[in-house]
Amino acid sequence: MLLEVNQATKLYKRGTEEFKAVDNASLSLNPGEYAVINGQSGSGKSTLLAIIAGLLNLDSGQASFDGTDIGTLGDKKLSALRNEKIGFIPQGQCLLSNFTIIDNVALPGLLAKRKNSRERAKALLDRLGIARLANQYPARLSGGEIRRAAIARGLINEPKLVVADEPTSDLDPANSLNIFELFNEIALSGAAVLVVTHESQKPNGCHKRYLMNDGVLLLES
Repeated sequence: MLLEVNQATKLYKRGTEEFKAVDNASLSLNPGEYAVINGQSGSGKSTLLAIIAGLLNLDSGQASFDGTDIGTLGDKKLSALRNEKIGFIPQGQCLLSNFTIIDNVALPGLLAKRKNSRERAKALLDRLGIARLANQYPARLSGGEIRRAAIARGLINEPKLVVADEPTSDLDPANSLNIFELFNEIALSGAAVLVVTHESQKPNGCHKRYLMNDGVLLLES
């Protein structure tokens, strides 16, 4: 099993009231599996992805990647894991404003000392339809173009697990379809893919669909 989450719970407080943002959630993914999580805003989807990426600690339960309990890793090892093996694509603007688009995309590969990172960055930008913007800065791009550049950056190191939080939120239908087709290709190549999305239609090639509501995660039958 590449990714295994068992009874994961994350607690938060609103004033004096405690609530479960993630409530005993369990899921699993093998290499080559493609899964989506659907749910309303505020249902806990982004919190769950942050737990899987090692950005948040659990209050109870366990999240394991490739047999290693993510919660036992220190900051340095977690950063290396996210950079080299987990392609995390967060919501919102996450590019460095003083780097060109191609430098933003290539940066994780350069940090990991991977060869041909700029060439792979060019290929990803081309695959996502924004190769012409390689030497522009983020401030010159639209929201949808920034989103596609962030997706390219998350894929630069050919991760074993891709975790994407609303990757098509700023995209038109044609580009959204292209992104989901790319995720299917990545799964077919042997990586696991987990996508949080508001898209109601199950993507082509998707193996599992989870539904999340008030922190509770259910596997669609």
